[in-house]
Amino acid sequence: MYLIIAWFLLFGISGFAQDHKKDFHLSDSEFASLIQDFSESDSNVYTGENFISNENSYLQIFPKALKLGVGHDVYIGVAPDQNFTYIYKFKPKVAFIVDIRRQNLLEILMFKAIFEMADTPLKYLQLLFARKNTNIDALLDAPASTYDKKMADETLNQIIEKITAVYKIPLSRQDEGMLKKIYWTFYVYGGSITCNANMVRPTFTELVREKDLNGKRGHYLFNKKAYQYLRRMYARNLIVPLTGNFTGDKTFFLLSNWLKERQLTVSVFYISNVEYYIQDSSNPKRPYWFKNVQLLPWHPQGIIIRSYFSVQKGNHPEFLNSYLSLTLVEKAREYIELFESSLQDYDSVIKYYIKLRK
Repeated sequence: MYLIIAWFLLFGISGFAQDHKKDFHLSDSEFASLIQDFSESDSNVYTGENFISNENSYLQIFPKALKLGVGHDVYIGVAPDQNFTYIYKFKPKVAFIVDIRRQNLLEILMFKAIFEMADTPLKYLQLLFARKNTNIDALLDAPASTYDKKMADETLNQIIEKITAVYKIPLSRQDEGMLKKIYWTFYVYGGSITCNANMVRPTFTELVREKDLNGKRGHYLFNKKAYQYLRRMYARNLIVPLTGNFTGDKTFFLLSNWLKERQLTVSVFYISNVEYYIQDSSNPKRPYWFKNVQLLPWHPQGIIIRSYFSVQKGNHPEFLNSYLSLTLVEKAREYIELFESSLQDYDSVIKYYIKLRK
């Protein structure tokens, strides 16, 4: 079946392919088809919940990463909303967020609906947290007890209506239950929400207020231009969530062919710390990760962004005080060259590459 779909992708002509140089967009039907045709089933291989990022180092790569001459074709990322800041910074033509958890796909669709309902960052946070505070800082600091249940119920109904009636994404009873849980977690905890709801830092508020190494705030919610850019991307259906396994044989195979048919190249691949879970030398599916990376049509200056946590493999020489993680950047072509070397397990690769130097 995959070969038949791949043939269509390689030789079929779509409106996206015809007019992408003028007005890059996906129709609602194309958007829905990509999600449903390219996604894999939620295999429950990874059962953890990531409502938000736990990487307070996400801005460490700026501004140096923008000086690498990275192209503006395709962004691929993983996990929830930390992708949005990266998407704005690198300004791709289209972005795909691939995660093994169905929950992540539903969360990205929830964000899409709220982006489209909210014309300002303030309105976005009001809807996301079901609170009526009149400035962003007050919303971020509002205690859990201040949410408006009626507002939350109305917003959730609008989100479900948009996903099913406008985006034409069918939701099972299980999907709706999961979506309700996701939104409930955001409005109950508000700015204090963490990656697993309320246990492990950093909080959403801490991430939004994070600064880069030059002391500048870089989160999209503190940048009106960034927010409007992301709204336009969502309105054109150019932020596409997929349920996919990085070591699977479907999502990346079909996505690679789709990109090649449209002569698009991958400029940025944000992989977080996924390698920690899949790139152990004892993992029998580890070679599929290498295969999927090699399948992608890379931009000559394409980069890979990864995160590293000291609790996973010990301290890294580039760790900075007060950070829970370290964010690293490397050239994709150099990473691919390592596939035939001895530096193929997670620990070796992490320690081989260090953050961009002056």
